[in-house]
Formats: sequence, C-alpha cells, structure tokens
Amino acid sequence: MTDNKYPDVKENILKNLINWFYSQSIYNQVSLASALGVSRQSVTRWLTRVCLPDTTLWFKLCEIMNISIVEFLGLDQKVMLSQTETKLINNYNNDLSFKSFIDRYFSDENFKRTIDSLATLTK
Repeated sequence: MTDNKYPDVKENILKNLINWFYSQSIYNQVSLASALGVSRQSVTRWLTRVCLPDTTLWFKLCEIMNISIVEFLGLDQKVMLSQTETKLINNYNNDLSFKSFIDRYFSDENFKRTIDSLATLTK
C-alpha cells in the first residue's frame, strides 16, 4: 500500500526521462549512452522501464535534460521546504520592507558582510 502523500520517485524519474527523450531530437540511445559513459542497452532498459539510471548519473542527466534535480525526481518544491523557509518566502513575497531588505542584502557586498558578521556573533 502506497501513501499518496509521498511521490513515486522511481515512476517520476522514468516518466521524466522517457518524456524528455522522445520530445527532443538531439540524442538517440547511442549518443545519450555515450554522453553518460554507459551502454546503449542501459539506456534501452531505462526507456522500457526495466530499471532506473544509476544515482551517480542523475546530475549528469539533469544537466543534459536541462532540468533541476527536484524536477527530475518529480518532487514538489513545496514539500522540500521547511516551515521556516516557507515563512521566509511568504514574507519576501508579501512584505515590501522585508523584500527590500533582502534585495539590498544580496546586492550590496558591504551590507552582506555586515549582516553575516552580526549573524556569526549571535551564534
């Protein structure tokens, strides 16, 4: 019995890989295998849902497919955020003074160093 709260990562990976493979025209099975340093048979097994690509290949596949690892795994970005991160994002989106503070922080190196120094002192 699967809990619908958790994604089926295996299914998501295979679905994303298969959809990408058949929607693009740059790679065929041989060229994708060559780019990844695997056999064409390995690629065939992925595309026929026999098995998953080895985890050591996931980041290279993401690079080739031009997607994030979160998208590759088929995860909902919101599921991966802590409550604190979610609150910060909501504050950034809804509070103009907080947004201004954060934008200034990331655009001003002196300001960033000062805030980083203060954060270190409070630890």
